[in-house]
Amino acid sequence: MSGRGRPDGHSAAVPATIREAYVQASSFLRSAAEQSADERDRAGRPEQAFDAPALPFAGERRDGDAGTRDEAANLRNDAAHRVPPADSGPRTQDTEQVVLRLLAHLTGWSRGERLMRWNEPFPSDRWEDWSAWLRRKAQGEPVQYITGEETFYGLSFRVTPAVLIPRPETELLVERMLEEADRIARRPSSHARGAPVLVDIGTGSGAIAVAFAHLRPEWLVVATDVSEEALRVAESNAARHGVAERIRFLRGDLWTPVAEAGIRADIVVSNPPYIPAGDIPGLMREVRDYEPKLALDGGDDGLALYRRLFDQMRSFSRDRLPRAIGLETGAGQARAVAGMMRGLGAWDVVDIIRDLSGMERHVIGIRPD
Repeated sequence: MSGRGRPDGHSAAVPATIREAYVQASSFLRSAAEQSADERDRAGRPEQAFDAPALPFAGERRDGDAGTRDEAANLRNDAAHRVPPADSGPRTQDTEQVVLRLLAHLTGWSRGERLMRWNEPFPSDRWEDWSAWLRRKAQGEPVQYITGEETFYGLSFRVTPAVLIPRPETELLVERMLEEADRIARRPSSHARGAPVLVDIGTGSGAIAVAFAHLRPEWLVVATDVSEEALRVAESNAARHGVAERIRFLRGDLWTPVAEAGIRADIVVSNPPYIPAGDIPGLMREVRDYEPKLALDGGDDGLALYRRLFDQMRSFSRDRLPRAIGLETGAGQARAVAGMMRGLGAWDVVDIIRDLSGMERHVIGIRPD
C-alpha cells in the first residue's frame, strides 16, 4: 500500500499488530479489486461465470471422518454457504476472507487463536513475505496458489499452478460415488475379482482419488492424467495422507492408460475440462490467468473430452466397462453428456444430479448387475 490502500504496490510501514495488518491488507485488496473492475468496464470485457475457487472460513479445517453421513451433511451445509445462487453471476474471492486466510498461513493460528491474539505484534521478520503475498493477490492470483493449500472433503491438499484448484461442488460427486462404492461392495460377486477398483480420470491434484482412498481403504484406486506435473502433485498428496501404496498413477489420455494397463474398473469418476475454448478469454482473471488451460479447455463446445472418453470406451463390451460412472459437467452440458452416456449402452440408469446452487452438475451412470 503506497499511501493508503493503493493497488500499485504494497509499501506501507510494518503494521503494529495483527489487527492493523488485517485492516491495511483489506483496504489494499479492495482498492486493487475496484481498479481491476474499472479497467474491465473500460475495456468492455465482462467476466463470465466460471467461478474462482470458493473459500471456507479462514483458518478452519473440517476434521473427522468425512465418510460418515453426519460429516457429509456438514459438507453439504458448508458448501451451501460457498456456492452462489444460479443467478448471482460471477463471484470473486471475498477480500476479508482472503486476508484472514493469508493471516492464518502467516501465523499458523486457528480461528480461535486469532480471536484471542488479534492485538499481538505483527511479526516484522515476515513483512517481506506478507507484502509479496498481497501483491500477488492484488494481481488476481488465487489465494490457494499463494498458500499452496486447499481443503477438499475434509483433507488438506497441496495445490500448484499445474493443477486446477478443487471446488466444493466436486465434493458432491465424491459423496455420490462413495454411495455407489458401498452398493457395489455389498454384492457377493464384487469379491470374486479381489479388491474393487475406482479410476479417477484427469486426477489433477488427486483430490478425488486421495479422498476416496482415504475413506474407503478396502478399495484400490487408479489415478490418470495427461500432465506429468499434475501427477507429481497428486502423488505428493497421496503420500501426505498415507494412501500412496493404494493409488496407482498412470500418465495418458482419459481411458487409454487404463485400457493399456488391462485394468478392470468398478467405478470411473472424472471432472474433465469443460469450458468452451471461446469462453476462456472472458473467464474471471483468477481462473483465466492462473489455473492451467489444460484443465479448463473443453474444445469448441466444452464437450470434446466427454466425446473422446466415450469413443475410447466404445470398443469394450458392457461387462468390461465400470458398473458406475460419475462425471462433472459445466452449465448447460449435463443433458448432452447424459445422452452420450446412454448412447454407449453400458449403464441401465443414467441420472442427472443438481449441485447446491440448483444447476444440473453431475451425470451418473449405474449398472445394477
